[in-house]
Amino acid sequence: MRRFVTIASSVLAVALALSIYPIENQVRQLERRLADLDGDLLANRQAIQVLKAEWSYLNRPERLQALAARHVEAIALAPVSPDQIVSFAELPDRPAPDGEPETRQTARMAQ
Repeated sequence: MRRFVTIASSVLAVALALSIYPIENQVRQLERRLADLDGDLLANRQAIQVLKAEWSYLNRPERLQALAARHVEAIALAPVSPDQIVSFAELPDRPAPDGEPETRQTARMAQ
């Protein structure tokens, strides 16, 4: 009986070792992948910090004001006048593909 228990426990130990090895290998691969992802995450966070600092530097009000003053003629911006603001209902209808004006109701029905 002892011999059977010894043989059975030896076979069981070998079977467990053979079944655990692939799992151990998979865990190692996953740990390497996790370490790579952690490194990528750290690099991305650092890049975000650099980009935020650069954005803050480029959006300084005095810099933007100097750029606007330098390019005011090229931009040709002017304040919006009240007569330029209209409601959606006041906009003209979109022309139909055949050239006839399309009403909003027929446009909704076509969709």
